[in-house]
Amino acid sequence: AESELLDISMALKNAVEGIAKVNEDSRFLSVNESYASLHGMPSHDFIGRKVTDFIASEDMGKWLTCFGGMLRDGKSEAELLGVTDGGAQFHEQITLVKKVGTNSDFEGYYIFDKDITKRKATEASLQKSEARFHHLATHVPGGIYQFIRHTNGLYSFPYVSPGFGRIVGVEPDRAMDDASNVFNNVHPEDLHPLMETIEESAREMTVFVFEGRILTDQGVRWFHAISTPEYTEDGDISFNGLLTDITDKKVADQKIRTLNENLSERVEKLAAVNQEL
Repeated sequence: AESELLDISMALKNAVEGIAKVNEDSRFLSVNESYASLHGMPSHDFIGRKVTDFIASEDMGKWLTCFGGMLRDGKSEAELLGVTDGGAQFHEQITLVKKVGTNSDFEGYYIFDKDITKRKATEASLQKSEARFHHLATHVPGGIYQFIRHTNGLYSFPYVSPGFGRIVGVEPDRAMDDASNVFNNVHPEDLHPLMETIEESAREMTVFVFEGRILTDQGVRWFHAISTPEYTEDGDISFNGLLTDITDKKVADQKIRTLNENLSERVEKLAAVNQEL
């Protein structure tokens, strides 16, 4: 039994995760080397110090909430700013585990501590990248979209930009919530050809290109969609592409065709007159 306890003691002492034993007054009784290193001071210097000495003042509210959860439920977790002995701050994830005596009396708790500074930096970087992408997508002429053809044959829009929503006459959240909110607006004469083009592109893994009409509150609009299919890890097919409003172009093309038809008709009449002469 003594050997087993010694093995456990050595394991806790050398654990990668910071571990501390704290009394009922939130003063340190012992800490392992990882915990000491995390806070930048020798392990023996922790003895008798308050846990809150190593928590940033702005996150004291988070600490109190976590502490109260531990007292109530026996275990609680939180992410907050820790402080080293030199005053530097770092992001940490703490887990508090309640320690009770034989009479169920509160006798203190254990702290399991992990440095998550790198993870937080990565999350912040991703958030900035997403913000930049959203800003770019908002100002790109037309709309950016990601469309998924799932293996079960269903469709979804994991992402559509505000520009996409303006073209199809559907709020982005509604489009991403249910793809049918978009397809229901497609002109009835264009819906079947659109679906056939999607399926052909997915089957052949070729570039998807389609022009069709969409029914909006502003009337019938023409759109041009282009995207490149690729397989996802789940075996679905993702189409990442661009949607543009080509209504003005279609109207201009129609005017040109009408002018050409009128011109052709006049030329034919002129030719007929010349023959009579």
